[in-house]
Formats: sequence, structure tokens, C-alpha cells
Amino acid sequence: MAENPVFLLGNMPPDNGFARRFGLLIIAALALLLLLPGTGAIPLIDRDEPRFTEATREMIEGGEWFVPYFNGDYRFDKPVLTYWLMTPGLLLSKHLPSLTPEFGARIHSVLFTILLGWVVFLMGKRWYSPRTGLFSGCGIVSCAQIVMHGRSAVADMPMVLCVALSMWALFELLHDERPPRRFSGWFFMLYLSLGFGFLAKGPVAWLIPLLTLLLYRLLLGRRKLPWRRLQLPVGLAIALAIVGLWGIPALIKTHGLFWQKGMGEHVMERGFSTMAGFGHFFFYYLLSAFISLFPWIACAGFAFAHLRTHWNTRNAYLCSWILSTYLFFSFYFTQLPHYVMPAFAALFLLLGQLAEGKSRFPRWTHLWFRTVLTVPTILASLIFLFALLYPFETIYLPIRRLLFAASLGLAGLIVMGLTPKRGKHALLIYGALLLALALTLTGRTLRNASVTEKVGAYIQNNLPPETRLYATGFNEPGVVFYSHRRWDFRPDPDDVMLEGMKTPGPCAVLLLEREKKPDYFLRHIARTRFDWNGPQREKNHTEENEQLPTAGFNTLFFEGFNPARTSWATVRLYYREH
Repeated sequence: MAENPVFLLGNMPPDNGFARRFGLLIIAALALLLLLPGTGAIPLIDRDEPRFTEATREMIEGGEWFVPYFNGDYRFDKPVLTYWLMTPGLLLSKHLPSLTPEFGARIHSVLFTILLGWVVFLMGKRWYSPRTGLFSGCGIVSCAQIVMHGRSAVADMPMVLCVALSMWALFELLHDERPPRRFSGWFFMLYLSLGFGFLAKGPVAWLIPLLTLLLYRLLLGRRKLPWRRLQLPVGLAIALAIVGLWGIPALIKTHGLFWQKGMGEHVMERGFSTMAGFGHFFFYYLLSAFISLFPWIACAGFAFAHLRTHWNTRNAYLCSWILSTYLFFSFYFTQLPHYVMPAFAALFLLLGQLAEGKSRFPRWTHLWFRTVLTVPTILASLIFLFALLYPFETIYLPIRRLLFAASLGLAGLIVMGLTPKRGKHALLIYGALLLALALTLTGRTLRNASVTEKVGAYIQNNLPPETRLYATGFNEPGVVFYSHRRWDFRPDPDDVMLEGMKTPGPCAVLLLEREKKPDYFLRHIARTRFDWNGPQREKNHTEENEQLPTAGFNTLFFEGFNPARTSWATVRLYYREH
């Protein structure tokens, strides 16, 4: 009978002594290699990054440290901790011209990602071995979702770190075999992380530990737990006091609106209704794991097989942690791939156990590994060929460079993913270098191609400070940040013209002229190469924009990449300086 295939991660250096001495340094170096390239060059992405960054700047300029504002209005989306954490970086970039505001806004996420990697390393070292801790820590800082959010000006990484700390402290408090001590270090770790976790992103930092304990007690662990060790009355008072130091002044200043809007609309309504027209799909996060956890999702089969033969108290707790997170957000109607990041620490602690030694696994686990890495390899090749062969017009050459960067970055992740089976830790370094190169190319390309930044820079440098600014069709929050001005966003162009243009004084109106989504270029290939007569699906508002009453206004056009919608956009700016 043939032996089952061997999984080679256990053959890899370093040994436990090396991992114990240099683990923290290796994880920090890997995280910096993956997170710093492009961080200061890539313009603010999506819509959350400019909102967080602009709200922080308005907090600094207005001196209001309890209630965030964006574009002069309340911003109730998240509690205040992230704005406080972004403040030092923005102040530093303001006084050091060599640092961009984007770098200042994102550096807190980079630092918290490193801290997360360190916490996972220390948990793995304490619960299993230094090797497990090292490979768990390296894995979590190098998976695709963490590489994206670990360099973002948003609230996720502080919350994910706080959840990891609270989950670690919970386990230690409930499983310490020594006589209970009042107010131990684990006690303070638990309730301080719960308090600051709430300030980072709200009640999710409390719900996940609660659901984990329920699943662990009733389903996966099935053991009585010494609840008194948690000292809940005193501990919760500490956590609530941390929240209250900010929450009470914020509620008073907004007359209760922060609770009504922040909890009612941004938490409860998202839980029972989908956002931005997306449908709800229960298995969404299982499918998105192929992107979020790439390339390490390829090792999921090995981890599952290992778990079946190494079931113990700690692994039961980790599985409860993972299951509670995925179940909660699977029932939560608004679905975004990064929502389940609080479970990543547990996932990588399970994967890291594969470093314990030379192991043998069923053949299906190796088939899974090869399949998960082969499909993206084909995709990376197709992206590269498309960028190489498609006849891009000169104006669209930045898209070609972005596609080259995407294929290079995907290749880097694939090379890192080959590390376990090849048994060579150098592959992790080579893959990280490829990904870092791709991110650097992305940053330089987007810096020159961002239409939002072009518009904002022109308005800031050329129009009088008292200019009234209106936008319709292109209501991107990035123009608020890059113009350093307040905008009036309107859905109806006619409304803008009547109110804005007919009022005397300096005025500017920003309109979406044309927009091409990625499928436009694919459809263009089908039309030119395969005689396909289908539409190219280009938004074009040129005719209606030219019919607007614009006497006395100058006209400018800006064209470039819109990172908020992953599209190529042309915008029209009508402006009057007097």
C-alpha cells in the first residue's frame, strides 16, 4: 500500500530556538516588506479611506475630539478611536514634506498589523511551539486581505487586534489551573481590549467573544467553565468606563444622534438589509475566503486533516472562535469580505500547527493544494497576456501598467503559497519581493492616473477659497480630501444649475462625463476580434452636460482612473472665478 504524500513544512528551518529568538523580528520585517511599498503613493481608495482621512483632518483643524465630521457634517459610521490613531500620522506628514498624507493616514494600520502578527506569534508559541507561532504570524501578515487592509486608512486593524487580545485573555482566564488571582494581567488585557475594541468599530468587538464562549461551552468544548474567574462585574465596569469616556460626551454633543445613527443605521439596519444593492448569500464568506486567505487557503485541506487527528481544548476554542465569526457575519445581511477578519488569528493558529513536524496527509489534501494554486496561476497568466496584447490607446496606458502589477502581485502570492510543499522558506521571501514590487508599481501608476486627485489638486491650487463647490454624478468623497474644500453633492444636475450657477460669486460644478468599467475593455475585444455586436456599456453624459445653462463659465476636462469605482472616468468641471 502506497504511503500518503508528505507535507514538507515540517522539514523547513528555522528550529524552535531560532523561532523563539528571532520570531518577532522576522514577522515585523515581512509585514514591513509587504505593507510599506506603495502605501504613501497609492491615492485614497474606495470611499471609506477618504472619509476617515478627511474626518481626521477636520477633527485636527476644528479641535473637536469627540464627534467626527466629514465635509462639515456629522460622521456617525464608526466610533472615535481610529480618528485618534490617524491623527499623529497626519500631523507628522504635515510637518515632514517627504511623507505624503496618504502614508500618514495609513501608518496606524501598518503598526497594528505588525502588532497582530506579534500577538499571533506569542499565542502560538505559548499554546503550541515557537515554530507554530512563527509560521502563524508570518501567514496572517501575508494573506491577501490583511495585505490590503493592513495598509488602509480604515478602522479594521485596531479592532482585529483587540479581538485577538480579548480572545487570548478569555482562554487563559478560563483555563488557568493555578488558584485564581484577583486582577491578573489577563484580566486587564481582556477588559481593556474589549473597551478599546468597541471604540475602534463598535459592538462587534464584544459580540464575537460572547458567541465564541457560547459555542465553546455548548457545542465544541462541552466542558464546565469557571465563569467567576472572569470577574465580570468589575471587568465590564472597566470596559464600559473606557467606552463612556468618549461615548457620553459624544452623545451629549450630538443630542443622542450618535447612538441613533451610529447604532441604528450603521449597525442594526446593515444587519437586516443589504447595502448598495448587493444581495445576501449565506455562503458568501466561504467563497470569498479563496481571495481573502490566499495563498494560505491552499493549506486548508492539510489543516483540516491535521485537526481531525489533533483535537484538543485549544483547537476546540479556535474552532469556536472561527465558527462564531463566520456564522454571525453570514447571517448579517450586509456582506463585505473583510468583515470576518476577526477570525483570521484563529485560522492561522490552526494552519501554523502544520509546522510542528513532518506529516502525512490524504491525497485529496494535496489535490486541493494544487487546484487552489493552479487556478490563480492561469488567471495571472491571462491578465498578463491581456495587458501585453490588448492595443491600449495612449491615454489608457496606466490601465496596462495596473494589469501588469496585478499579474505580478498575484504571482508573488502564488510563489509564497508554494513554500509549504517545496520546503524552502526562501520562496516566502521571493514571493513577498514580487508582491512588494507590484504594490510599488501600483502606487506610482495610480498617483499619476487618479482623476479624483487631479480634480482636487486643481481646485485647491487654482480656485479662490470662497468658491462654492457642487458635484453631481461624480460624488466621490476623495474630492473633498484632495481639494481641502467643502462640497455640496447633489443627485440632480438641474438642481445644481438652478441653485449654484445662478447665484453670483465664484462657483464650480463637477459632472461625470463618461465612465468605462473593466468589462468595457473585454467587450471591446469581443467586438473587434470576434465580430460580437453587443453593447460596450459606457456611461456617457456628454449630451445632457452640454445642454446645461453655463453662460459665463469656463470648462475643463479631467480624465483618469477612479479608484473608488475601479473605472476609467472623464469628468467635466464648469467653474467661474468671479
